[in-house]
Amino acid sequence: MLIRRKKMLIILTICCAAAVTISGVLIFCFTQPAGKINASPVPVEELQLYVNNVRTDTINYFYTEYGADSNRSSFWSTQYGGITPREYALDAAKAQLLSDRILWEQAKECGIDASVDYAAKKQDLEQENKRRSNQLENDGVIYGTESYSMAQYLSYQRSELTDKLKTILLETDLKPTKKDLMKAYEELDKNILDKGYKASIITYTCSETSLSLEVFTKIQVLAAGGTPLSDIPGLIQKTYGSILTVDTYEVSPEIHREDTMLQSVYDICRSMAVGEFTATDSFPNTLYYVSEKEDFGLMTYEEAGNYPTVKWINENFDAYIMDKAKSADIAWNKLGIKRIRTE
Repeated sequence: MLIRRKKMLIILTICCAAAVTISGVLIFCFTQPAGKINASPVPVEELQLYVNNVRTDTINYFYTEYGADSNRSSFWSTQYGGITPREYALDAAKAQLLSDRILWEQAKECGIDASVDYAAKKQDLEQENKRRSNQLENDGVIYGTESYSMAQYLSYQRSELTDKLKTILLETDLKPTKKDLMKAYEELDKNILDKGYKASIITYTCSETSLSLEVFTKIQVLAAGGTPLSDIPGLIQKTYGSILTVDTYEVSPEIHREDTMLQSVYDICRSMAVGEFTATDSFPNTLYYVSEKEDFGLMTYEEAGNYPTVKWINENFDAYIMDKAKSADIAWNKLGIKRIRTE
């Protein structure tokens, strides 16, 4: 009887030890991070968020490239071109997460208030949503949504930190030379440098679409033959009846976007010269003519203000972040990544 009790105790002890070991392994597996970047852990929850962010792009990519159907149960584990959608999504998510980590780290190093760890970001999100809620309860004004999801909050923070960091880097690590800025100026889109123009624009509107091409051609032939513009509407009326409406508009750079009709006239006639009509078939019912025009030309380098600087920093900032990312200490944990869901 005593021997049997001893055996039972030994078996119970072994079972308890095994249970503790299994529990420990389970706890270890389910609390392990997905990896680390520069000694800072990447929780599975954080990497999962980035995978969720690239999920739609991943599905679209494999559908466009391979016609792959994401509704198939095997979609995420099937290889297309040597890679599965799951691997593709994980790679894209890791790259985005790394870029963000470097951004947050560089911002913090430059003295900007930036929480690098995901746990701290979650606390910041909670505080921000509480602040927005209190503002609403007290009839205050908030901008944007009533509360942020984590993805929305990170996007908002990313924009804020990027702008602040660019401003600092322009005076430190990414300070452009005069030569850099001159080159940026020369490469600026001419629409940005355009100082605009002012002009008198005459529009001829035909109420009969089926006759507009014929009427507009007649107007241009008459004008080319020396017929005064003031006589043309009457001549058109004798032939076609009252189907033509003539209006004159004064346009200038000061036109506000709220006046969509005037803005449209301004945009259409931007590149036209005095005495020029739009092509007869450019618009179904309207013909445009420039009777007077003063073009203000393009901004000089001195007039361009911050445009060259903004162009230069925008073109060099991403490369700066990528360069910092190359020297980052990165380690990914297979056990943690196995817990990431793509389905």
